[in-house]
Amino acid sequence: MFLVFFSFFFFFFFFQAEDGIRDVERSRGLGDVYKRQVLEELLAAMFGLCKSVVIDAVVDEAVPIIKNIASHRKGKMTPEAISETLSNSCTEKNIRSVATITARVVTLKDEETPRMLEFYVKTISSDANPLKQKLAYMIIGNIGIKKDLQKFTAINELIDKQLLSASEEMKINVAICLGNLAVGNKDYYLPKIMDKLKGEKKLGYLMLVALREVAVLDNEGIFKCAKDLLPILKLQANTDDDGNRAIIAEIIGKLLTIDAAPIVKEVTANLKDKAANVRATYALSYKYWYGKGKQDLTYFREAFPQLLELLKDENVKVQAAVLETLIHIAHLNPINLRAYAVKIFAEAIPLTVFKKNLVKIVNLGPLDHRIDEGEAVREGAYILLDNMLEELNDKMELPMLADRLTYGLADESDEVQATSQQILAKLCRLSPGTILGLLAKFLQEIENAVDKLVKKLNKKQDVERATDSMRGFLKAFAAIGKVPEIDLNENFQGCKKKLMADPIVKGIFSELTKSID
Repeated sequence: MFLVFFSFFFFFFFFQAEDGIRDVERSRGLGDVYKRQVLEELLAAMFGLCKSVVIDAVVDEAVPIIKNIASHRKGKMTPEAISETLSNSCTEKNIRSVATITARVVTLKDEETPRMLEFYVKTISSDANPLKQKLAYMIIGNIGIKKDLQKFTAINELIDKQLLSASEEMKINVAICLGNLAVGNKDYYLPKIMDKLKGEKKLGYLMLVALREVAVLDNEGIFKCAKDLLPILKLQANTDDDGNRAIIAEIIGKLLTIDAAPIVKEVTANLKDKAANVRATYALSYKYWYGKGKQDLTYFREAFPQLLELLKDENVKVQAAVLETLIHIAHLNPINLRAYAVKIFAEAIPLTVFKKNLVKIVNLGPLDHRIDEGEAVREGAYILLDNMLEELNDKMELPMLADRLTYGLADESDEVQATSQQILAKLCRLSPGTILGLLAKFLQEIENAVDKLVKKLNKKQDVERATDSMRGFLKAFAAIGKVPEIDLNENFQGCKKKLMADPIVKGIFSELTKSID
């Protein structure tokens, strides 16, 4: 579809433009400018189409079309000119598409590749436009995926220099480029990346970014280095940096998806490591091990019980990592949790409890800052229970869950409140009797919350947040209103009368009920 539409667009529009140039007397220079404008418009249209498709699926078709446009009739363009024209169509949204196509177009002839690489090195070194520099790195990276660039010393020297001196944002692009080069020559670049990861602490995050690129683009290639790589990753995992740990977990997860047999014993052993950061990292790796596609889950199922044991870990980082992994599985396919659902529910319920000992007061100058270290765990526990509810409610003690919701609705965390509201609405449909058994508590918590939010709105305090929270509580109230025979309940009617007495509440509730109906 892409090729048919674009080919029609190209031949209809471009040949008419050429006829216009031929029929009207123009100077050679003006004709070239006009043709360049036509090309840029065509490219802009093409990238607009590419937003709705996977660019890799159409790039092979797009490249010859662009090449034909660029070399059409008398106005043959050099690879540099083509690249400049393509870069003029580049935005932050389509930069990956532009880089992929540009790299392919300007290297169709092997003899032109060295000159174009020098062109992009010069662009990075001399151009002050960050978008063009970023694009140049991405083009070099795309070329490096297909071609071995070890011998291009100017590129290697530039990368080494920029990893230390570029802006923080640009360093990420440099690291991604290095990872791409490693795909084209693993024997040279992967040891280089691992050496920097071991020996240069300030480059740790950047080298992990580079390794992630290799793991995503060539996971079988990186697996060949697993024996040397895993000990390095374990050392790096013992860090308080959440970003570093997340990337390490992703890389380990990718290794497990390729062939778990040789490494699963080492991975599961690290779930019992003395360092909490290591346990948290390896717990999170299960999230990336369990993917969307078809895969052999034999080793995953064998290793799964060890993961569940960490729900009882004393460290909140470890608990949060396990919950994130379980949420991922429950979201993709909750049925795979059925055999463990009773145990998961029993372990998750206590994690919804607010713990005062996890609240820390940190002095930040003139004001003290309150940090709730248990918040992420409570949020994760409620989200997990919400994801399990539709498919696994027969394995859950719904009265116990409903009781915890009375606390969740009053929690200080907006996320916990919002998730509790969603669970409450589902329970109204799945187990209305459970809701009626705790109706007085639910109505009281809703009244208390709405009353506080009305005061904030009247004082014009945090209006957007307060309004969103108000909608959530009123949606929960509306869900209760659909429980069979609820209209006969005096408590419900009294609560409704009290809530609707406030014009702000009545207006928001009226809008909600219209949209729900």
